[in-house]
Amino acid sequence: MDLQYPLLSVDSDNTSAVSWTKKAVHSNKKGIALARIFCKLLMTNELGIRSQHIAGDKNVQADKISRIKSENFLTSFRKIQQEHPELRHCRQFQLNPSLLSCLMHALLHGTEQSKELPEILGQFSRE
Repeated sequence: MDLQYPLLSVDSDNTSAVSWTKKAVHSNKKGIALARIFCKLLMTNELGIRSQHIAGDKNVQADKISRIKSENFLTSFRKIQQEHPELRHCRQFQLNPSLLSCLMHALLHGTEQSKELPEILGQFSRE
C-alpha cells in the first residue's frame, strides 16, 4: 500500500483513545485545546487518520513495540517487522519540536499557544 500522505493510525486496546479520535474531547480545557490543535493539523496538512479498537489479547504488535528499549529501537523494530509483515511500511516519525511544544502546552495549561503550528509536522526516519 503506497500512501499519498501520512496516516495517523491509532490502533489501541484503550477504547477511550479510539473514542477521542472519533468524537474529539470537549469536556475539559485540555481536551478542547488538543482538539483545536488536531483540527488545525487536519485542515492545514495532508494528514489522514484511522482509529480502531483492538482487544488487549489481540494487540500483539503494539504490545511488542511498546516494550522496545530506546537504546536498541531500530534493531528491535526491524525484528518485529519481520515477524509481522503488515508493518513493513511503518517508519518511525520524529515530531517537530515546535509542534511537540504546542501539544505539551495544551496538555499542561489547557490552552493553545498563540504561535502558529509549524508547516512541517516532523520527519519520517530514513530506514
